[in-house]
Amino acid sequence: MKNRYIVVAEKPSVAKAIKRVLNQIDSKVFITSLKGHLMDSNLPQGFEWGKVDPKEILNLRKIPMIIKDVKKYRELKKVLESVKGELVIATDNDPEGELIGYEILRVKKSIKEESKVLRMRFNSVDEAEILKAWNNLEEGLKWRWVYKALFRQIFDLITGFAFTRLLTSLTNKLISWGSCQTPTLYFIVEREREIMNFKPKKFWFIEAILEHNLSVRSEIFYEKEEAEMAYKIVKNAHYASISSYSEFKSVVKRPLPLITDDLLRDFVKISRITSAKVLNLAEELYSNGYISYPRTETNIYYEGFDFEKCLKAILSSKLGEEVTHKIEKLAPLNGKLDDKAHPPIHPLKPYPMDKSLKWKLWEYVARRFLANAYCKNALKLFQRIELIIEGINFFTEGSYFLEEGFYKVFYYFKPNEKPLPKLKEGKIIRVIEIELKEGITKPPSRMKESELLSAMIKNNIGTDATRAIFPQLIVKRGYALRSDVFIPTKLGMRFIEVLEKVDKKLVTPETRRFVEELMNRIEGGEIGMNEALDKSLNLYKELYLKCESMKDEIKSGFLSCL
Repeated sequence: MKNRYIVVAEKPSVAKAIKRVLNQIDSKVFITSLKGHLMDSNLPQGFEWGKVDPKEILNLRKIPMIIKDVKKYRELKKVLESVKGELVIATDNDPEGELIGYEILRVKKSIKEESKVLRMRFNSVDEAEILKAWNNLEEGLKWRWVYKALFRQIFDLITGFAFTRLLTSLTNKLISWGSCQTPTLYFIVEREREIMNFKPKKFWFIEAILEHNLSVRSEIFYEKEEAEMAYKIVKNAHYASISSYSEFKSVVKRPLPLITDDLLRDFVKISRITSAKVLNLAEELYSNGYISYPRTETNIYYEGFDFEKCLKAILSSKLGEEVTHKIEKLAPLNGKLDDKAHPPIHPLKPYPMDKSLKWKLWEYVARRFLANAYCKNALKLFQRIELIIEGINFFTEGSYFLEEGFYKVFYYFKPNEKPLPKLKEGKIIRVIEIELKEGITKPPSRMKESELLSAMIKNNIGTDATRAIFPQLIVKRGYALRSDVFIPTKLGMRFIEVLEKVDKKLVTPETRRFVEELMNRIEGGEIGMNEALDKSLNLYKELYLKCESMKDEIKSGFLSCL
């Protein structure tokens, strides 16, 4: 029997979900899958290590694609040769998925089979979503997405090979350079420098315990004699006078619809696992139909979004027992980001409460969804009391929630409360204890992964789909150690120090930010891929020539730590 369609999914689990749905409505569909990319870019023949000056790599513009997964390539080619039907590409609905679709198309063209190519676009493996995608097949690929992803692949390959080979040839040790991994390391090194250059400074203050269990403090003194003089005045005091009481209310807004960057930063804090592992867990939840596609930059719910379906999934889970009486009427708070590809991350079906990391991640997604769509903002009261003891000014600050709002459901980062009594101006209260205390200023702490991800997002290093790679990559390269925080190694410190003496653009985020902006312009149709490659690679060639002119300085700079 002739098949009318050949559907190629990106992952086996997604293919299984598509098959489960489509087999109910159409028996003439053949469904197969890959395991990610079939192909990858590689340098052309003659550019092998040692056969060419690394500088020549930066002159390349046309890069051949090689087969990355030989087994899957052969399997797909055999299917396309033996099964007749229209090709339906069902890879992930984003630029990287579109590039995999392009790889599938290349296999199709290699067997000289001319037929229509269709694209199936979905953001979850939910049955209704798959049916909707099947009934709305598009013709062809989004070529701007293909070129955006291909540009990234080619640019990273060319610059990575050129600079890595140059630095390795100068040091006789593999020194890996990358336009994303290097700024990522730079953030860690900069923080370490702040810590190393920090000069601690002693300070003193007076702390008083008053009735109403009220703890107050004086201003900070940086001169010990001044602090001791003030303490001498107040140490035997029995009463304090309230000079002012003030308060103000502040709305704490609900979290916005969930995007990948927020998912990674939050869950790294919650679970203390790496962002790469968080993304892998999210991919598994997506592939098995528990959540929507986890790589998204959209924090807006489109018109017609099925909120009730998500709510039903949560309420029918173990979590539902807790949250049923804590939710309000539907009133989602939208953000302003829209990647035109995926909705915000949301739950689709209940995950069994097995206390695994996958359960905890699903629970976080579910609570975040409820906090945004079915809860109110929180309302917090901030308080400040100022008082005088023997002519010396003291103060204390506190706060508490008037309305918990979304924190009743989304408790992860709820601030501590410290309610203060409402004391009238002029009121006299008893002093119970007074003590002179000494402190010392502390350096900033080393970077946690959540902070590092924030720095990468702020400086536009990588995308929601790639940022999780680089923190682990710099550890793998030997540039940093990771426990609860990142600590640069001697090699990592020297790597940044040596290259920034050549030109800071080699290590700081500004240059990579320019490259990311070019990618966005490709996607927006403002610039072609070839022009973007010229602009970016010409810039990096200038940096390469600077490195070449300072070969001796680079070599001697690395010498002491290799």
